[in-house]
Amino acid sequence: MYRPVRIIALGFRNVPEERIWDALLAEAGYKPDLMVLPEAWLGDEYPRNLTGTVLKNAAETAAKLNAYMLCPLYRDIENGACRNSAFLLDRRGAVIHTFDKIFPWWKEFLGEPPCEPGEVSAVDTDFGRLSAAICFDVNFPVVWQAMERSGVELVLWPSDYSAGTALQAHAITHHYHIVSATRLPDSTVYDISGEEIRHAAHEGIVVNKIVLDMDRRIFHENFNLEKREKLLAKYPDIKIEKIFPREQWFILAAQTGRVSVEQAAREFEMEDLRAYLRRSGTEINLSQALGNGQRETPAG
Repeated sequence: MYRPVRIIALGFRNVPEERIWDALLAEAGYKPDLMVLPEAWLGDEYPRNLTGTVLKNAAETAAKLNAYMLCPLYRDIENGACRNSAFLLDRRGAVIHTFDKIFPWWKEFLGEPPCEPGEVSAVDTDFGRLSAAICFDVNFPVVWQAMERSGVELVLWPSDYSAGTALQAHAITHHYHIVSATRLPDSTVYDISGEEIRHAAHEGIVVNKIVLDMDRRIFHENFNLEKREKLLAKYPDIKIEKIFPREQWFILAAQTGRVSVEQAAREFEMEDLRAYLRRSGTEINLSQALGNGQRETPAG
């Protein structure tokens, strides 16, 4: 069924902390589900020993707006090093997950103290499964493939810069939504098809507001066209939202909250594009491995 998530992604540089909380609280009427702040939004050299104070303010803001928040901050870890992290707060303001930058930039990696790399992770929320990558991580496909394999529907990308088509390439390849929040300042949203569906950039504080339907699904035409017609006949509330003739893709979306694309597709044994490509790769690789093994096995 139509499963909207209302997102606010901010973009700004060198703005006092108090103004950021005020900017978010001013959007109370929008009723956001999720708010995203940029990487290092308090400055590259922000004292890590004040992380607790900032998170307390973030928690109060998240609770007042009844919204999740991604709040990136540098943090100390046990061995005297630090990590470039992004804290995910829930609607009550509790920190429920911490994402760490997997590939720190050279200045961070060779700094004092050094910024240690983290690992890819994902977390379930009440609107879907999400993950986060941070800035320099955009350059390493292994990060984005790992997030896709973990089943994420939405990737958040707080950053110092925009990345542009480098970020778009991951949305095209892995078919999850990507929302950025940068210090450029700007904010961009890429669709599950890889299309840029919302971009905002200007001086001051950028407030990018977007509603994403987490129930929409993208499919390949392979093995799905006959099943699609049966699905549409049974569930008229589901429509073909867009066709991509050159890629042989199409997107299905529910027009109301009465039926779910995901559930209807499962009923008619339709694989979405990500599942189809993942299964194809796994089975073809396995078939090749078995074939090679048979050829290499000596007779007798």
